[in-house]
Amino acid sequence: MERIRPIKYRPDWNNIPVDWLISKMELYRAPGSSDLNEEFESTAAERTNTKIVRIPPQHTNWEELNKVFRIFDFGCMDYLSFIELPANVGYPSHVDKLRSCNINFVRPTTDGTPVSPIKFGERVYEWDRFFMDPSVHHEVPASTSTRFTMMCTYLNTPYDKILKYLQRDGWV
Repeated sequence: MERIRPIKYRPDWNNIPVDWLISKMELYRAPGSSDLNEEFESTAAERTNTKIVRIPPQHTNWEELNKVFRIFDFGCMDYLSFIELPANVGYPSHVDKLRSCNINFVRPTTDGTPVSPIKFGERVYEWDRFFMDPSVHHEVPASTSTRFTMMCTYLNTPYDKILKYLQRDGWV
C-alpha cells in the first residue's frame, strides 16, 4: 500500500489563530542545506517565498491547537509546522530528508478554490488532510489560491510507528 493515507480528523479552522500564525511566519530557509535534499530543500523552497512558523507540543491559548497536540503528539511529535505557499506556486517532485513522517491539514479557501492536491508517487490525491511518508517522491501542484497547511511533524519517529497509533485511535 502507498505510504499516504487520509486522516479522519478535521480541524476547526475557525478556532486556529491563522492570522496570528501568519504574523509570526518567516520566509523558509533550509537550515544546514548541506544535510538536505539538494534537489528540493535548498533550491525550490527558497525560490517559492514559502513562509513557515513552528510550535513545539505545548499548552496554548487556543483549544483547537491543544486538541491537535493531545490527539497526535503520541509523546513523539517534534512540532506543528504552519506553512504558507503563495498562490500560483507549487513544489516540484522531491523527498524530505529531515522528516520521518507528517500529518498535513490543508486549510480550505473561503471561495472554494481547491488547494489540497498532492501528487504522491504517480497518483494525485485531492485530500485536504492526510498522513504521509515524506521519503517517497511527492509534489504540490500550484493553485490559484494561497495554500495554508498545518503539519504535525515527526523528525525521527518511523512512519509505521505513527501509523499504528493512528490505526489504534481510529484516525486512519
